[in-house]
Amino acid sequence: VKDKNWVYYGTQKIEGINQDEVKIVTDDFIKDSNTVQYKLKNRDWHLSFKALKEADAETFENIVNSSFFKDKNHIYYFYDNGVQIITWLDTDDIKLLSCYIKDNNNVFYIHKGKLIHIDWADAQSFVNDDNDRGLCYAKDKNHKYNGSTIIK
Repeated sequence: VKDKNWVYYGTQKIEGINQDEVKIVTDDFIKDSNTVQYKLKNRDWHLSFKALKEADAETFENIVNSSFFKDKNHIYYFYDNGVQIITWLDTDDIKLLSCYIKDNNNVFYIHKGKLIHIDWADAQSFVNDDNDRGLCYAKDKNHKYNGSTIIK
């Protein structure tokens, strides 16, 4: 919600956002032409917003309704009330596969707020394994995986 002077989340005033330019990225992220901010919850569930200073507001976007975001410089992972900046994935070649995130060179298993690099995975051929009935099954030209574990 906004009025002529401020942007609000519920009754919480959000400072540092231009009310004429505000855009909702997701329920947890907002931006204007210069700033990206994300929602924080403290121990008594009081809400506040924090600026993501590294983000390029013009190109900042959500990746396929997920906890991952990107701009022209970085990938961002929003988890447990914080943001991890991921510099080791190519922003132009990012793919989300159920429990995995990858680019042309790396594959990571997403598990309990952590990204686990699968060193032995072949990123070029890594895909979800549609033949198995689990969210965290995948395969590449060499192996089948459940999470980060080789199963075949």
